Amino acid sequence: MYIINQFYHFKRALSIRELLSAAGNELIRDIKVSDVTSLSTGVDQEKAANIFRDSDLVTIPAVNQQNQLVGVVHVEDILDVMQKEATEDFHKMAPVTSLETSLKDASIFTLYRKRIAWPVVLVFMNIFSGAGIAHFEDVIESTIALVFFLPLLVDSGGNAGSRRPPS
Repeated sequence: MYIINQFYHFKRALSIRELLSAAGNELIRDIKVSDVTSLSTGVDQEKAANIFRDSDLVTIPAVNQQNQLVGVVHVEDILDVMQKEATEDFHKMAPVTSLETSLKDASIFTLYRKRIAWPVVLVFMNIFSGAGIAHFEDVIESTIALVFFLPLLVDSGGNAGSRRPPS
């Protein structure tokens, strides 16, 4: 339960468990209350999700700039946000751009337009790789064991290209 004053200023939270276990003549202000985290209405969704993750709370009060209680954010709401943020992060890591619609509803032209850039880049990179291999053809012929390392080099380049730099 969240306690506010007559001006809707958020004061503190009161656990229902603490309230029910308190003596009948005990005043609410005397009941032990732990420090409560509150969310500002302007806080970023991802930061709010991190606050929920770190605090292990089920609900967190939302307050405006005057510290007035304007609502309560539930963990179910944040789970949706966390899923959207994770999807967005995966899209940033992958060599594709996100679609405005679902894959099922997207037109062939939209799918083509969103995906064509990377295959074109990869084709040109393949041409440069082929030119490099052709340039060293004599060395490869003289030491045929070097051919076994070509897939290793190609795979390493693919792994390095798909990793996101640390932030």
